[in-house]
Amino acid sequence: MIVNPASLDFIFSQSVMEHVNNIQAVYDACNFWLKPGGLMSHRIDHSSHGITHSWNGRYEISDMLWNVILGKRPYLLNRLTPDQHIYTIESLGFEILSQSSFLRVMDDEKTIDVDSLPDDLFSVTTSTILARKLN
Repeated sequence: MIVNPASLDFIFSQSVMEHVNNIQAVYDACNFWLKPGGLMSHRIDHSSHGITHSWNGRYEISDMLWNVILGKRPYLLNRLTPDQHIYTIESLGFEILSQSSFLRVMDDEKTIDVDSLPDDLFSVTTSTILARKLN
Protein backbone atom coordinates (compact mmCIF):
# COMPACT_ATOMS: atom_id res chain seq x y z
CA MET A 1 0.00 0.00 0.00
CA ILE A 2 1.35 3.39 -0.97
CA VAL A 3 0.39 6.37 1.16
CA ASN A 4 0.23 9.58 -0.82
CA PRO A 5 1.69 12.78 0.63
CA ALA A 6 -0.73 14.89 2.68
CA SER A 7 -3.48 12.29 2.34
CA LEU A 8 -4.18 11.19 5.93
CA ASP A 9 -6.34 12.84 8.57
CA PHE A 10 -5.12 10.76 11.52
CA ILE A 11 -2.15 8.56 12.44
CA PHE A 12 -1.87 6.70 15.72
CA SER A 13 0.49 4.24 17.33
CA GLN A 14 0.16 2.15 20.47
CA SER A 15 3.40 1.01 22.15
CA VAL A 16 5.42 1.35 18.95
CA MET A 17 7.61 4.44 19.37
CA GLU A 18 9.67 2.93 22.22
CA HIS A 19 10.96 0.39 19.68
CA VAL A 20 12.00 2.95 17.03
CA ASN A 21 15.68 3.87 16.84
CA ASN A 22 15.22 6.94 14.63
CA ILE A 23 12.11 8.69 15.94
CA GLN A 24 12.79 11.76 13.82
CA ALA A 25 12.39 9.68 10.65
CA VAL A 26 9.04 8.31 11.84
CA TYR A 27 7.69 11.69 12.94
CA ASP A 28 8.96 13.16 9.67
CA ALA A 29 7.03 10.46 7.75
CA CYS A 30 3.91 11.34 9.77
CA ASN A 31 4.43 14.97 8.79
CA PHE A 32 4.76 13.93 5.13
CA TRP A 33 1.58 11.79 5.16
CA LEU A 34 -0.72 14.02 7.23
CA LYS A 35 -2.93 16.68 5.68
CA PRO A 36 -2.54 20.19 7.12
CA GLY A 37 -4.52 20.13 10.35
CA GLY A 38 -4.17 16.33 10.54
CA LEU A 39 -3.66 14.67 13.92
CA MET A 40 -1.27 12.08 15.24
CA SER A 41 -1.45 10.26 18.56
CA HIS A 42 1.31 8.13 20.04
CA ARG A 43 1.18 6.12 23.26
CA ILE A 44 4.71 5.27 24.35
CA ASP A 45 5.70 2.66 26.94
CA HIS A 46 8.80 3.81 28.85
CA SER A 47 9.35 0.59 30.79
CA SER A 48 12.24 -1.80 30.28
CA HIS A 49 9.99 -4.58 28.96
CA GLY A 50 11.58 -7.10 31.33
CA ILE A 51 15.12 -6.54 30.02
CA THR A 52 16.27 -5.33 33.46
CA HIS A 53 15.26 -6.27 37.01
CA SER A 54 13.72 -2.87 37.72
CA TRP A 55 10.91 -1.59 35.52
CA ASN A 56 12.95 1.43 34.34
CA GLY A 57 16.45 0.00 34.57
CA ARG A 58 17.25 0.56 30.91
CA TYR A 59 18.04 4.17 31.76
CA GLU A 60 20.80 3.06 34.15
CA ILE A 61 22.71 0.90 31.67
CA SER A 62 25.77 2.49 30.05
CA ASP A 63 25.66 3.17 26.32
CA MET A 64 28.38 0.59 25.72
CA LEU A 65 26.51 -2.17 27.58
CA TRP A 66 23.23 -1.13 25.94
CA ASN A 67 24.86 -1.62 22.51
CA VAL A 68 25.92 -5.14 23.59
CA ILE A 69 22.33 -5.88 24.67
CA LEU A 70 21.01 -4.61 21.34
CA GLY A 71 23.51 -6.73 19.43
CA LYS A 72 22.67 -6.96 15.73
CA ARG A 73 18.93 -6.56 16.26
CA PRO A 74 17.44 -3.96 13.94
CA TYR A 75 15.47 -2.68 16.95
CA LEU A 76 14.68 -3.53 20.56
CA LEU A 77 14.05 -0.50 22.74
CA ASN A 78 15.21 3.07 22.65
CA ARG A 79 15.84 4.96 25.87
CA LEU A 80 14.12 8.23 25.00
CA THR A 81 12.15 10.27 27.51
CA PRO A 82 8.76 11.91 26.89
CA ASP A 83 10.52 15.28 26.59
CA GLN A 84 12.73 13.96 23.79
CA HIS A 85 9.66 12.84 21.86
CA ILE A 86 7.97 16.23 22.41
CA TYR A 87 11.09 18.12 21.31
CA THR A 88 11.35 16.07 18.10
CA ILE A 89 7.66 16.47 17.27
CA GLU A 90 7.74 20.23 17.87
CA SER A 91 10.96 20.61 15.86
CA LEU A 92 9.07 19.28 12.82
CA GLY A 93 6.42 21.98 13.15
CA PHE A 94 3.67 20.08 14.95
CA GLU A 95 1.53 21.69 17.63
CA ILE A 96 1.26 19.62 20.81
CA LEU A 97 -2.43 19.50 21.70
CA SER A 98 -2.18 17.16 24.66
CA GLN A 99 0.44 15.27 26.61
CA SER A 100 -0.44 12.90 29.41
CA SER A 101 1.80 10.64 31.42
CA PHE A 102 1.24 7.80 33.83
CA LEU A 103 3.69 7.80 36.72
CA ARG A 104 4.97 4.82 38.67
CA VAL A 105 4.71 5.24 42.41
CA MET A 106 7.88 3.88 43.91
CA ASP A 107 7.10 1.66 46.89
CA ASP A 108 9.85 -0.45 48.33
CA GLU A 109 11.23 -1.17 44.86
CA LYS A 110 14.84 -0.19 44.25
CA THR A 111 15.08 3.28 42.76
CA ILE A 112 17.85 3.96 40.31
CA ASP A 113 19.95 7.10 40.57
CA VAL A 114 20.00 8.52 37.07
CA ASP A 115 21.54 11.98 36.95
CA SER A 116 20.32 12.77 33.45
CA LEU A 117 16.63 12.27 34.23
CA PRO A 118 14.59 14.48 36.53
CA ASP A 119 12.51 12.46 38.99
CA ASP A 120 9.25 13.24 37.21
CA LEU A 121 10.51 11.85 33.87
CA PHE A 122 12.17 8.88 35.54
CA SER A 123 8.81 7.87 37.03
CA VAL A 124 6.90 7.97 33.72
CA THR A 125 5.72 4.49 32.72
CA THR A 126 3.71 5.54 29.67
CA SER A 127 3.02 8.78 27.88
CA THR A 128 0.46 9.78 25.27
CA ILE A 129 1.10 12.64 22.86
CA LEU A 130 -1.52 14.19 20.60
CA ALA A 131 -0.21 16.62 17.99
CA ARG A 132 -1.57 18.54 14.99
CA LYS A 133 0.23 19.26 11.73
CA LEU A 134 0.18 23.03 11.32
CA ASN A 135 0.79 23.55 7.62
